Amino acid sequence: MAYVVTNPPIKVSAGAIADFGSSNGGYQEWAYKSADAIATVKGAAYFTNAASLGMLVGDKVTVVDTATPALSIAFVLSVNAAGAATLDATPLTAT
Repeated sequence: MAYVVTNPPIKVSAGAIADFGSSNGGYQEWAYKSADAIATVKGAAYFTNAASLGMLVGDKVTVVDTATPALSIAFVLSVNAAGAATLDATPLTAT
């Protein structure tokens, strides 16, 4: 599948947590839920409208794969000149 702008990540925190961290003033937290596997969400420039949403390099993104189900904790690795973000992530598994 592919990202659709009608199902964007939702900003869940930009308060005190943004007071520490990266050189851009800290980081924000986002949540994203879709049927896409984490391998797809980690694809280059997956979030095509990241810059317009306010996503920044270093922001934390909790990704929920509703098809598996699975949860991954990710961070924004890069935002390109077109405003699209690429994530890096570690899947969490149940035992």
